[in-house]
Amino acid sequence: MSSPKKYAKPLFGQAAIERGFCTAQDVDKALKIQQEQDRKGEKHRLLGIIMIGEGLLSTAQLIEMLQEEAKRAARS
Repeated sequence: MSSPKKYAKPLFGQAAIERGFCTAQDVDKALKIQQEQDRKGEKHRLLGIIMIGEGLLSTAQLIEMLQEEAKRAARS
């Protein structure tokens, strides 16, 4: 059995949970929607966009996360 992949940065959903913006159940709901849309062959939507559409995350929270990621990327 292969070991789990290690990511240099947290996945979007995990990062949102760590910031207190949503719960694990919110992320699971959004992931299920994303997977179902992908399965149906619909246009792939990013998790943050799905979460905003479902009222699980605000636009301001998404912007904050993206700004923090941009700062982190600029430092590396």
